[in-house]
Amino acid sequence: GAKIGEQDFNVYSYNGVSKQIFHGGKVSIGSNVLISSGVLVGQALYSYGKTVVGDNSFIGAGTCIGHNTEVGSRCEICGNSMIGGFCKIGNNSKIFMTVTVANALSIGENVTVNVGSVVIRDIQDGKTVFGNPAREIVAPKSK
Repeated sequence: GAKIGEQDFNVYSYNGVSKQIFHGGKVSIGSNVLISSGVLVGQALYSYGKTVVGDNSFIGAGTCIGHNTEVGSRCEICGNSMIGGFCKIGNNSKIFMTVTVANALSIGENVTVNVGSVVIRDIQDGKTVFGNPAREIVAPKSK
């Protein structure tokens, strides 16, 4: 039930007329990638573009990876998450269940995005975030 290279639904309007933009780019899936049922990996928007899922990554059931997104190696994106178009997810990052990532954001390497978070800003390497909007989790100060 997974769909790789699926046409995303992009529309533009000009002079009051709406038209669908058809995607003509590529999709690249690395080695040893596990893609669960119901996953959609969007085809890149333009012929020179590419949507990428890096080696040794896991994409959970019901997840959508938007067009022109780059998922690094050894990433985990758990079930029912939505990754917008033109995003970049660094190596070794973990995105837990039902996370939403807005378009054109960068998530660094070794990042953890906790359950149900809504990411609306770039996240730097090594951070752990949670919430709506997603914010860094900071350990309490020791006494």
